[in-house]
Amino acid sequence: MDERTRVKRTERTDCEEREQRALARQFGRRLKVLREARGWSQTRLGAEVGVHRSYVNAIETGGRNVTLYTMWRIARAFGVPVKNLFDRWEDEAEGV
Repeated sequence: MDERTRVKRTERTDCEEREQRALARQFGRRLKVLREARGWSQTRLGAEVGVHRSYVNAIETGGRNVTLYTMWRIARAFGVPVKNLFDRWEDEAEGV
């Protein structure tokens, strides 16, 4: 691999990592809004989903890249379809 190719791959990887972190933070903010709207603590949500409170906190702060299965378990705990975890996603990102 020549130097130019290596630099391009590194730049793309850095960009992808930034995007992934941004998406994780955005999902975490949405999860927190939904949780607080129900008056649930992180401990309560963790119990409903089957994860520890610290894992819920890590999701809400963007420290975890959540699997689809975990998203499904969160939606099931809230009694909503998975798509509802993403409703108003763009509005919240724009501060609406």
